[in-house]
Amino acid sequence: MLVVNDDPTVRTLITKRLETLGYAALEGVDRMSGLTVLRSDARFGLLVTDVGLPGGLNG
Repeated sequence: MLVVNDDPTVRTLITKRLETLGYAALEGVDRMSGLTVLRSDARFGLLVTDVGLPGGLNG
């Protein structure tokens, strides 16, 4: 799973909840870190994004 959200409280809440459900979650703190993970060889089954990310990119 990949969680991309610029709000650290929201991102941590979502990530921790997914982990308590048994999922491994990667975090992207902004649009560029999220894109870096998307462009990497990392594989995940779910992408959770903020609807409006700073810098002109949205979920």
